[in-house]
Amino acid sequence: PHPPPPPPPTPSLHDALPICWITPYICAMTLNGDPVRRSGFWEFYDHWSSYHSLGLAPQPPTDPLDWLQRSSDGRLHQYYKYGYPNRFYPPFKTNHRYAACWRSEGWRTWLCEVVRYAAKCRYDGVFIDNCRSQRCQCSRCQEAFQQYLQEHYTLEQARSRFHIASFADVAFPKKGEVLLEAELNRFWCSTTREQLAVLKSIGSRELGKEFLVF
Repeated sequence: PHPPPPPPPTPSLHDALPICWITPYICAMTLNGDPVRRSGFWEFYDHWSSYHSLGLAPQPPTDPLDWLQRSSDGRLHQYYKYGYPNRFYPPFKTNHRYAACWRSEGWRTWLCEVVRYAAKCRYDGVFIDNCRSQRCQCSRCQEAFQQYLQEHYTLEQARSRFHIASFADVAFPKKGEVLLEAELNRFWCSTTREQLAVLKSIGSRELGKEFLVF
């Protein structure tokens, strides 16, 4: 007897829906979970190796707690005010909503993997929410800000405009340091542009054509 014919291919969303682009929602900085109970994203991180067979990138070496945005004094920088740590946001959930730093190796690796897998699943692109929510003041971001200034000013110009002795002395500006605040805003815009360009490049490489980023 002849073997049964193979099943017909499963229709894709593009076949099923009369639309041109299918772009799922992702977030540029939200990380949900509880580092103490190891729930939410922390539970996934603790079982990262279970997904290696699917081609997931190597596990970032530092705990997701190290990926979070910080204020200049090292405290968590949170966008959602909800009585942390005794309450949760949204209130019906049991995990905290944290803001992750693009310049941390771990978050950058994870977000790039999210986009790569979206392209691998043949999505046309992604809608990325909270793209202008990078306001971290950790040491990584401070070094990046210092590097940004070096790329745009000579030391003589920086000394004259910002009253600094060297680029290594530059800290995040206090309120009222108008010229440096303006440069910081340009730096955040540059950070957003960099993040979106990296994600678009990764998606396009995996998809084999232009990957859309909204």
